[in-house]
Amino acid sequence: MDHHPTPIERSFLIRIFIQIAITLFLLLFLCTAPRANADSAAQTTIVATDDLNADIGGQCELFVQKENISTESVLKGSHQKDFLVQKKRIINLARSPFPYWCKFTVSNPTDHPIELFLTYLHPSLRRFEVFLIHHNEVITYKLSGRDERLHQKIFGIHYNVKLKFFPGTNTLYVKSQNVKEGKVIFQLKSDKNNFDTEMLHFLLTGLINGLIILMGVFNLFFFISSRQIVYLFYSLYSLSKGIWFGSENGLIETFLPAIPSVYLETIYSITLITTYIAGIFFSMSYLNITRKTKYLFRLFLGCILLGVFLTFGQFILNPVMVQTLIRLLGLFLFGLYIATGVYLYFQKFTPAIIYVFGWSMGSIFQMWFLGVYTGKLPYFYGFSFLVLIGALLEEFILSLATGLKARYEITQLNNNLNKLNSNLEQIVTERTQQIKYILKSIKQGIFSFSQNFKINNEYSTFLETILGSRNPENRDLFELLFTNTVLTPTERDQLKNVLTTIIGENELNFDINFHLLPEEIIFNSKILEIQWQPISFKEDGVVDRMLVVLHDVTQTRHLKKEQEINNLEMKTLLQIATAKIDHYLAFYHSNKALIVQAQSILQTSTFGEFEINDLFRVMHTLKGNARMLHFDAINDAAHSAEGRYSAIRNGNNQINSEELNKDLQKVDSTMEYYHQVYKKYLQQDAIAHDLRSWIEDVTTHVIESTNIPGKLKPNLTISDDQSIPLTPTLKEMISTIFLHLTRNSLDHGIEGSELRKARNKPPQGQITIRLKKIEKLLTIEFYDDGAGLNLSQLRAKGQNSGLLGPNASDEEVANVIFASGISTAEKLTDISGHGVGMDAVKHMIEKNGGNIKIVFTGDYDGQFRSFKLSIQLYSL
Repeated sequence: MDHHPTPIERSFLIRIFIQIAITLFLLLFLCTAPRANADSAAQTTIVATDDLNADIGGQCELFVQKENISTESVLKGSHQKDFLVQKKRIINLARSPFPYWCKFTVSNPTDHPIELFLTYLHPSLRRFEVFLIHHNEVITYKLSGRDERLHQKIFGIHYNVKLKFFPGTNTLYVKSQNVKEGKVIFQLKSDKNNFDTEMLHFLLTGLINGLIILMGVFNLFFFISSRQIVYLFYSLYSLSKGIWFGSENGLIETFLPAIPSVYLETIYSITLITTYIAGIFFSMSYLNITRKTKYLFRLFLGCILLGVFLTFGQFILNPVMVQTLIRLLGLFLFGLYIATGVYLYFQKFTPAIIYVFGWSMGSIFQMWFLGVYTGKLPYFYGFSFLVLIGALLEEFILSLATGLKARYEITQLNNNLNKLNSNLEQIVTERTQQIKYILKSIKQGIFSFSQNFKINNEYSTFLETILGSRNPENRDLFELLFTNTVLTPTERDQLKNVLTTIIGENELNFDINFHLLPEEIIFNSKILEIQWQPISFKEDGVVDRMLVVLHDVTQTRHLKKEQEINNLEMKTLLQIATAKIDHYLAFYHSNKALIVQAQSILQTSTFGEFEINDLFRVMHTLKGNARMLHFDAINDAAHSAEGRYSAIRNGNNQINSEELNKDLQKVDSTMEYYHQVYKKYLQQDAIAHDLRSWIEDVTTHVIESTNIPGKLKPNLTISDDQSIPLTPTLKEMISTIFLHLTRNSLDHGIEGSELRKARNKPPQGQITIRLKKIEKLLTIEFYDDGAGLNLSQLRAKGQNSGLLGPNASDEEVANVIFASGISTAEKLTDISGHGVGMDAVKHMIEKNGGNIKIVFTGDYDGQFRSFKLSIQLYSL
């Protein structure tokens, strides 16, 4: 099958073609480039000819001025002994506040003057003086970097001064001004050589710089088309290097002469370090150095920070020293790139070998340049060309490495895709088997359906168990699942309409209508929880299917219900056990009698205000008894019934016999539930008591279970003249009577501790009960050491309610406490204040043939009067 190259592969082939063309051009250039003149005269005197191209560094005599001396004394020969023969072609100029003198002897053997160009190379020499002496005549050339007699910068940092040498011996002095540290090379060239070679060098230098910049632009286009960051960093590296070499070789100064020299040096310095920093980023992206490669990442980041420091350091430190450090940093980076590339090559990253070769080429020419620059290696004409050619070769190889990296990554990606495709069928098969196994094993009914509401073929095996039907596929959803439920036909139609608006529409419809989908149904006596989930096969969000998960929670709900029943039983059992069995039985029997009494009231044919007051008294008594023993459920039911009775009494509700019966039945059923729990767990014969013991148990229980802020629990004293047997009737009555009497005494009979102290009473109150039986008459006296009855308050309430006249006696006022709805409590509490209690006590006593009366035991003090209650019961 024919293979058609992809766009990336076509771009890679174009890159290879262009780089091969550049390589051929470089080879042609190396073969045809002008060679340096090997005529390096050993003699001190230079012979001038019309075709001279001589390196005169070896014939130079150098005088390093140590003090401030005059130019005239040097030119007159006063310091001839200070001039020493310079044996090296490259003259080392150290930073000094004094000038440097270079002396050359030039012989013209002809009979006519010869014009030659003095060419020198120095990175920062801009101001100098040239003196030509012939027959003691001094010709002075005071020149600067912009002097019109100073020929333009032709190549690198060569400057050319046109001089005229006369027949005979000529002595040439060069005096430096404002010398910065660096190396200088001198040459003498004829006009012909100057034009032919320097212009050729200039053009070739510009061409090489142009190729480097073109390489950067070329990679920039690759970045735009591929969006691979490695091309961007390599493009910045090439562009920075091209501008750096252009400023170093005079191209920018030549084509842009308006730029001041100081700016040219700034451009040179900035692009130098920018080149290194861009190279660091290029290498990090090429070698995939990220934070995951912790140590390498920190090392490269440190180099970047050092480069930034050196960039700004050029403007505040010694620039030559800083540039030397930058060159050394470059060598270190070359070594780092090479070492990292070799390491990754052995880690199976094969394009790294070309990357290593490229940086190796650059490092070789960089070390060669530093060797020549520092005088360790010889300089020869055309050396700068070789440095540029090395840089271009580095660019070519690194560009090739970048393309190979992209191709390598594409190949790796294709290999991974092929490997994935080769295993995809196996993976799909395995996943399908796993899904089938899950659907077979999971204890939930899982299926899906589409717009036609037919169950699809993929469903869980447990679905058949839940539905009680085999092979549910292609069955109608509503016929199979929702027919045998409590859903009405209208509700089923509504559900169908909701599902129709979801399937085939955007998932947003599901979110809007989700609350209309049933979350639980009862199917064939099973409780099923339903989960709905829309399925979209495309990214457009349209629902293609609806996934349904059925979970049978029947057993779970039964267990939960049983747990709730058990928890309620345990709570009830705990309440009965806490109250003690004897107290519970007394409560049950006495309050069961109240229920019977209430039922008889409800059956009265003439049901009216009097009967509702009776019901209210009964229910209030029952509620108080339940609250005292902390029977919460009975208390809540009685409180609800009492609230309805109170609303009827106040005229807020109408009498509704059906609702009244329901309230009473709820109280009765709650009491019966307590009794069932008692029979189930605590059934036993009640222990018999005599009357005194029973009264003591009931009263003590009320005292101990009642806590009133500011009051101490009172002392209880009970006395009798004989043992009085306790009959069931008397037991129920005593429980009710002493429940109310004790609570009233605690709540608003006995004062608070501080008030008692103020009245010179003990802080702890006293309740006294006396029992006396003469034949069949039982007399019970009940009193406390409180303030007594508040007759002034009772008189006001009695008159307001129409029960008393203006001249009523104290006895008549006291008997108002037995009227329904009258209470001396200042506020409503859980203990008293409802206006019932004493009327309920009187009603029960009189119903059983007894009576209750108030007997004053003290005088009236203007507000209170002490008293005791005397109860008489017959034949009990």
